[in-house]
Amino acid sequence: MRPRRKNKVGRNGACPCGSGQKFKRCHGSGSIDFRVSPAASIDQDLQHLIQQFEARELQRQQQQGLGRPIASALFQGHRFVAVRGRLHFSKGWKTFHDFLMHYIKIVLGEAWGTSELRKPEADRHPILRWYGLVCKYQRDHASEVAGTIRTAPMTGAIEVYLGLAYTLYLLAHNAELQDRMIKRLKDRSNFLGAYYETYVAAAFIKAGFDLALEDESDPSQSHCEFVATSQP
Repeated sequence: MRPRRKNKVGRNGACPCGSGQKFKRCHGSGSIDFRVSPAASIDQDLQHLIQQFEARELQRQQQQGLGRPIASALFQGHRFVAVRGRLHFSKGWKTFHDFLMHYIKIVLGEAWGTSELRKPEADRHPILRWYGLVCKYQRDHASEVAGTIRTAPMTGAIEVYLGLAYTLYLLAHNAELQDRMIKRLKDRSNFLGAYYETYVAAAFIKAGFDLALEDESDPSQSHCEFVATSQP
């Protein structure tokens, strides 16, 4: 039994499939016609593009999580990285990781880092001890050709140093990077607690939650560090 058509097509009229043939010689003939109309071809191309976009988005989510996408691109020999409403760029950044190595210095302050490096290694802040190990590893695995990209095995120092840099980026890009949090990270007595808080906040961001950080400027009141709201 054929389905009823709201607007009946005459046998000598053009077939509504877009083939250009009469209805009686196309879909009205009672036989199956496997020819693809130009309109159907466009639909297939569009469907293919949609599938490609969905595949790239799934890959991005598996790599980055469900937060704001990383906005990074190369243009005229410079790498540009957007952090929410601010644009960073440099000719020396070949990869996003190069940006992270620079970004953590911006956030913590290069003057603070330089003052820590002047101290004996045992007295330095943990972040600067990680940084020292990262620099040594880079020297040991430096490429003979300047400006080229090469891979090397991950170490614990690189993982925690770049992990903290990425966490700070996620907070700034998706929620807010408070000055008070930066001060706590730089204070050795508060470092571990602040480091843990940034790690937990980043985990919520990658899981797709919206974060609203609390105002902790009033020490007379007790409250949580942030409120995480699940996206619909």
